[in-house]
Amino acid sequence: METFGITLADLGAARATKKTGGSGSKVAVKYRNGSDTWSGRGRTPKWLADAEASGANRESFLVK
Repeated sequence: METFGITLADLGAARATKKTGGSGSKVAVKYRNGSDTWSGRGRTPKWLADAEASGANRESFLVK
């Protein structure tokens, strides 16, 4: 630390200003089945995967 002129305060300041991932904003619901909802992002939820396996069309769950 002495070689580079770094102090403990410098290390603490760098750690305190580090941002966490994402903006934290919510994404609108794209699919709905009663109280079950999904934004369309990420892995397909079980309720929708089961419905599709039973022959349902994903577009029938779109929120309009």
